[in-house]
Amino acid sequence: GTVHAANDGTTIENVVFDNLEFFSNSGRISLVDGVEGDTFTMGPATEYLGQNGRLAVDAFLAPPGDGLSDQLIINGNTGGSTRLHVNLTNPVGSEPNFDGIPVVIVNGVTSPQDFSLPGGVLNAGFFAWNLELDGTTHELVTTGLGAGASEFAAGITGGQDIWYQTTGVFLQRQADLRLLLQGTQVTPVADFSEPVEPTPVARVTPGFWLNGVGAHIDRDADADNNTVTDRDQDIFGFIAGADFGTRNLYEPGDVLMFGLLGG
Repeated sequence: GTVHAANDGTTIENVVFDNLEFFSNSGRISLVDGVEGDTFTMGPATEYLGQNGRLAVDAFLAPPGDGLSDQLIINGNTGGSTRLHVNLTNPVGSEPNFDGIPVVIVNGVTSPQDFSLPGGVLNAGFFAWNLELDGTTHELVTTGLGAGASEFAAGITGGQDIWYQTTGVFLQRQADLRLLLQGTQVTPVADFSEPVEPTPVARVTPGFWLNGVGAHIDRDADADNNTVTDRDQDIFGFIAGADFGTRNLYEPGDVLMFGLLGG
């Protein structure tokens, strides 16, 4: 079953189960209402047992003074296993807090394995968080960079891959133009009854061109904090351009060119 200890997001709620001797959580305790700061207290001498139960809280993950979470307060002892699920109330991602944000406060005996995060880590934006035991308080603490930081870097790498693939088309066009521009006139040497004009050099302007580009990139990588950075990327497109210019502008043989391209 589910115990809903908060349902009004417009006010801070404080729910108390008084004179409770034993609480077995094989379902879910939820303080989620979209606003952090609610509390659920049980006591004064409660034996809490988590039987693969769940605890859901709202939390604003931020530095000390701003960081705050809903809290489960147990006046008694804890045992078993309970998984913590966090509803992030930050508008975007999270900010680091290395001091800790209290989530479960135990006024008795408790151990680190009594409460844990699924997968052992919470990825929230650029930072990863762990649930650690400080005395008898289970706190959310920043442990390092999370999935968001790796994804941001992967996005930059993806942009670089697109740049490298498309820049090759432009460089190839420059190489083609060099071959045409370096062409020379040829005068036939066979015996003709009348003089023969040299063969003209091919005109290179105006010129229009179209090229296609495509690639499949498969990258395998892993990072800390349960972050998988494997990435498949497909790149395809068309690039077209127009070249303009003139020959013999200042002296015979010189060429002035400019062009436009897009894709």
